[in-house]
Amino acid sequence: MAYRPVEQDQPTFLPFAVGDLISEGDLCRVVDAFIDSLPRAMVEDRFDRSGGNLPYHPRMMLKTTRA
Repeated sequence: MAYRPVEQDQPTFLPFAVGDLISEGDLCRVVDAFIDSLPRAMVEDRFDRSGGNLPYHPRMMLKTTRA
């Protein structure tokens, strides 16, 4: 299935990468690593893929939700 491209490390107009502003022990890095480690079937096979524009990647969407 095709998804919209996810580019977490895309360059910015600023002289630094946004990831450089996040400390190594920050919770968002733990969440990022955990979601990336989930099996493909557990994440991608649960979403409806019918019609419309290309969907956002389910892993990216899980990373943007909050409790």
